[in-house]
Amino acid sequence: MTRYLDGRDKANVRFSNAENTTSKRSSKTQKRKSSHNPLAGRTARARMQSNGHFYFNTKMNGASVKVMVDTGATGVAINRSTARRLGIKLTNADFKHKSQTANGIAYFASATIDEIKIGRVIVNNVRAAVLKDSSLNSTLLGMTFLRKLRKFEISNSTLILTQ
Repeated sequence: MTRYLDGRDKANVRFSNAENTTSKRSSKTQKRKSSHNPLAGRTARARMQSNGHFYFNTKMNGASVKVMVDTGATGVAINRSTARRLGIKLTNADFKHKSQTANGIAYFASATIDEIKIGRVIVNNVRAAVLKDSSLNSTLLGMTFLRKLRKFEISNSTLILTQ
């Protein structure tokens, strides 16, 4: 069975004449072109690991970074070494913000990651907290990234990110 892009079955669509067919199709084509989002429908998937967490291999500003998804984290959290690899330059004076973490109070610097790619999912201008290396030994992908997606869900022990 053939389906149109708008979900209708070809067998159930009837046009009264060729002129009507052309005008309806060109009208639909124009609507589709104006509302087309090249990122729509892009997904990335990760299976739950034995520790109950989800991990992705990402590209942040072009650098490879393994991340753990943390829906309980307000934002993306990276350590200073990772920030350097991403081209984010910081001074000691930039670590002026305080945060209550699972390990106690930590000071962090605020930064923006220009681009995070997970497969075909691409998110730009993501706010991040940069912590000192001694305060964070992994990268957390939190809500400043996740809320820029159309949706994220867990199904059958798989985390699905949809743009």
